[in-house]
Amino acid sequence: MKILPLNTNAHLKDAAKEIYRVCFPEDANNEEYLTFFFSKKINPKLSFIGLVDEKPVCALYLVTKMLNVGGGFIYFDYVVGAGTLPEYRNQGLMRELFAHATKKAKSLMALVPFSHDFYEKLGFFTVNSISHSPIESTGNIEISNGLPSFFNNLYASYGKSCEGKSIFLDRSVTSFYTKLLESEKNGMDIFYNNDGYALVEDEVVVESTLSEDSLSNIPQLAGKSLRKILPLGQGDDFVMFFVNDIKTLLESLPLDYLISKLGIEGKQSFKIEDPFVKSNNVGVTITPYKVDYNVSNPISVNVADFVRQIFDVKNIGIYITDEY
Repeated sequence: MKILPLNTNAHLKDAAKEIYRVCFPEDANNEEYLTFFFSKKINPKLSFIGLVDEKPVCALYLVTKMLNVGGGFIYFDYVVGAGTLPEYRNQGLMRELFAHATKKAKSLMALVPFSHDFYEKLGFFTVNSISHSPIESTGNIEISNGLPSFFNNLYASYGKSCEGKSIFLDRSVTSFYTKLLESEKNGMDIFYNNDGYALVEDEVVVESTLSEDSLSNIPQLAGKSLRKILPLGQGDDFVMFFVNDIKTLLESLPLDYLISKLGIEGKQSFKIEDPFVKSNNVGVTITPYKVDYNVSNPISVNVADFVRQIFDVKNIGIYITDEY
């Protein structure tokens, strides 16, 4: 199979759209969303399409985002729109496409899988889970669209909702204002009232400072899905990660955060093993002063277990709420 980035040929974007329509029929008739997805959401240089006998048959897209872990910011790639035309499935093409994408990706990748078992075979591991609960309208409170006159109050509500969490990046008033304006311009729906706001992409509430009760009072949200991050195994879907480069990942984290999460009081050595990615089979020694790779008497640990331990998993949902 030949694999090309989407920016190689202008005709590839049309082919990619057709693959997307076939693989994600729920979006097929939403031209506004498709336009937003292919013009704003993805980066053509990080969008890959597979060709068999010159025919485009599969595609996936990497959307680079930032994760706030312990005050350290990690760039990672969120995988979206991975799909293969039905007649070309079960031939290992998507595995080949992922193998190519990982060479271009950041130290960490994340996705919400259509099949947990399929992506586990590719080397992804579960971190936490997601529930999708429909919003049932119980009230009839009118809520406004467009820029609210009480914007400073809205920003204060946003800040309060972020306390103690890493699922939202720090945003200034200006960046928050810009995000809301751009989200509306890019076809997303935003609803405001004096208690906060809800940001809706397609049929899913992806970010909100409103309580579930407040959301149920907004008639326009009736029947839409509320996406919530839950502890591992408590939701309907999984959040899965793939580690390309454990060294870069560790060096992105504050040392004091690593020490606290791993419970290190003096010096501890780990041999971090991953059966899927040999480059992750590394040794690392962590002390209160530094991280280095001179390993003596290491504790062997699987990369999935190691990452779950150092990440605050209940708050890992930034790729859902980050910039679109």
